[in-house]
Amino acid sequence: MMRDTLRFLGRAFVLSFAGGGRYRAWMFALTAAALLGVNACARQWALGLATTGLSDQVTWGIYIAGFALAVGTACAAALLALPLFFRRGSDLLDLALLGAALAVSCVLAAAGFVIADTGRPDRVLHLLVELPGHVLALGVFLLLILHVWGSLVYCAYLRRRPGRALYLPFALLAVLGAFCAQSAASFLYVGLGGRAFWEEPLGAPRFVAAACAAAPAVLLLTLLAGGLPSAAGAARERALRLVRALLAAALWADLLLCAGALLLEFLGRAAPRSSTAYLYFGLDGRAALAPWIWSALALKALAAVVLCSRVAARPRVLALACGAGLAGVLLEEAFGRITPAFVPSPLGEVVEYAPTLNEALVCLGVLAGGLLAYSILVRITAAVSAGRLTRDLPPVVSCEKSGGPS
Repeated sequence: MMRDTLRFLGRAFVLSFAGGGRYRAWMFALTAAALLGVNACARQWALGLATTGLSDQVTWGIYIAGFALAVGTACAAALLALPLFFRRGSDLLDLALLGAALAVSCVLAAAGFVIADTGRPDRVLHLLVELPGHVLALGVFLLLILHVWGSLVYCAYLRRRPGRALYLPFALLAVLGAFCAQSAASFLYVGLGGRAFWEEPLGAPRFVAAACAAAPAVLLLTLLAGGLPSAAGAARERALRLVRALLAAALWADLLLCAGALLLEFLGRAAPRSSTAYLYFGLDGRAALAPWIWSALALKALAAVVLCSRVAARPRVLALACGAGLAGVLLEEAFGRITPAFVPSPLGEVVEYAPTLNEALVCLGVLAGGLLAYSILVRITAAVSAGRLTRDLPPVVSCEKSGGPS
């Protein structure tokens, strides 16, 4: 058993670094972006948070926004994918494995954003001292998802049918953990006093809807890119319809909740809160965030309309709609969820926040690292599911010769 496990890990390692031209170009681009992020992070560790756009008035920025979105997306991916494991004979098992791989990569990205936000590496130890429960919960959730994904992939590698007791209890625990973590993350900001912007009644449901839109968008783009060649024919069409419906429902829910929040803010109050007015229309002649939030809403509205139309049956149109929806969610979470709560300050100062180049490179590196992990997990999943990587056969490193994606 140990010899088979080591052989599987060795073959998976080799397969992760071999492939066709498109795969190598994709991995090279992600590696270059990750190295740029490592260099920027080293510069930040040497000079401190002075390399960021944070200030005494605005203490949370794009790092915290990225962490919140990564945790929410990981939980959403687990909630959407793991229940598929409980269906006997489901032809959507490969889709569930993709969701588990996305959840793992998002947890890793969330850890990267937290480490970046500490400013220096020695401050990472403070997390273990001050927040041991949070760190332990995130680690346990990661191990549960990894066990479910690894056990099913390894059994497929051995050409054995996995026992349901091997993964179902852990999948159930992961679903419950994802639900609890999603709920805690959605109400995290609502419970912070002194920031009127986060006291919005629909703030927590909007966060959940945004996270539930990001996960299906990534899964749909993966399916359209041919990341899972084993899902072909009727199974692939069924998976595409399911994920497309989930994405459209999440986007429409997000837009309706946003519209309700705006109506409550500007029509249900005697005067809108300063932070909300600053976000959408600017304050005292300063409106750095207004173009970003309106662009995000426009992209999400365009994606929601296209996904519900007949033209979405075309793969290219569907991919563009997914990209637009994902971009809208990223823009809204990066610039419309955290920073407006700090503008104006409790003393009435309007100090705007804009990420610096070094800060943007750190975020790019963290996202690239998460995508690297996701790409490797998807490649291993696809090779095992398609029968190109089994105990009896050597790994097929060139997907172009085997009919899979490159």
